[in-house]
Amino acid sequence: MNIEETLSFFLQKKKFCDNQLDLIYSKPTLIDPSKINRGRKMSEVATSPALLDKLLAAAKRSLTEREIREQKVSFIISSVDDDSTITKAQVERVIRDFEGE
Repeated sequence: MNIEETLSFFLQKKKFCDNQLDLIYSKPTLIDPSKINRGRKMSEVATSPALLDKLLAAAKRSLTEREIREQKVSFIISSVDDDSTITKAQVERVIRDFEGE
């Protein structure tokens, strides 16, 4: 599979990728920090209130177009074989072409 075929395959899955990003960046459901059980069992996971505050602030922030594009490039690069000769510049070019820029 050449670069155009490989990237075309991934870019045709754009809707899937966008749906995944929507899931990742949708408003999170957070645990009320005051209700964290300090005497929890080892199998129960709890997050510090300070970290939850930072996560909530990050979840409320919208991604810029640049950040979204960087994530698309990263997703594609991480999806190709380790021995692939596809470069980041090639991926960026094909994305620009695909999106009509």
